[in-house]
Amino acid sequence: MVVISLFYAIGAALWLPAILQKNELSVVGAMWAVLLYVGVIALGLLVFKEPTSALGIWGMILGLISIVLLALA
Repeated sequence: MVVISLFYAIGAALWLPAILQKNELSVVGAMWAVLLYVGVIALGLLVFKEPTSALGIWGMILGLISIVLLALA
């Protein structure tokens, strides 16, 4: 539990410079959330061999597209 908390704190500290650079908490926060969810889903698919539906795959694709659109804004 301590190791997980440490990694989470390090991850949060790493995206703080992006907030200071862009000065848009909403955009960076949305990017962080989408990347976190896609990473967890990818971990489930690759490591634990969990099945996913077409709807889940479309959700991941649309999430990644949203990051691209937010980066262009």
